[in-house]
Amino acid sequence: MGRAIAAGARRSCLWERLHDELELDRQARGEDVSYRLRVNPIACEAHGMCAELLPEKIALDEWGYPLLDGEAVHEDLLDHARRAAQACPTFALLLERERQGRR
Repeated sequence: MGRAIAAGARRSCLWERLHDELELDRQARGEDVSYRLRVNPIACEAHGMCAELLPEKIALDEWGYPLLDGEAVHEDLLDHARRAAQACPTFALLLERERQGRR
């Protein structure tokens, strides 16, 4: 149990550091960036945690597998999307950055 908690804390810390680095990179380059969710269908085991944490973007099919809306993640939902990706027990939910170009 202790190892699981330590691993979760380490995982959270890494996500926060990655997020900060991505934001600094985006600002330094003057790029507009959007984010999209993607599911690795091979890794997904239909736990459904993603839909619980982000129902605005993710629905579940009849077997419990996620169905994404395919739209970019709005800035208001970005923290929730990160949390949903972090919470995925199989790391099947990915939040990916898409560059829009220079301003």
